[in-house]
Amino acid sequence: MTDTETTERPAAAKSAGPKMQTTRNKIAVEMAGVHKWYGEFHVLRDINLRVNKGERIVINGGRIGPLTQKLYDTIVGIQYGTAPDPHGWTVTV
Repeated sequence: MTDTETTERPAAAKSAGPKMQTTRNKIAVEMAGVHKWYGEFHVLRDINLRVNKGERIVINGGRIGPLTQKLYDTIVGIQYGTAPDPHGWTVTV
């Protein structure tokens, strides 16, 4: 038996992309050879990361950055009706 098993997608989803893989190993998340560009600026170059099941990683010293906090506050504000809704997307039920 191999570490990965390829399974067919349901007929309705066959056009949605490649076959799914189920892993039987201990890897929870794996990135390999990731690059990110902003215009001409190469921000991330050949980034590799593997996180095993049960392993904990900490980014930014465990602190929430200002953009993440603003996004969270906006979503919660919309959810509870305390933030403005300039597009009229929320509906009272």
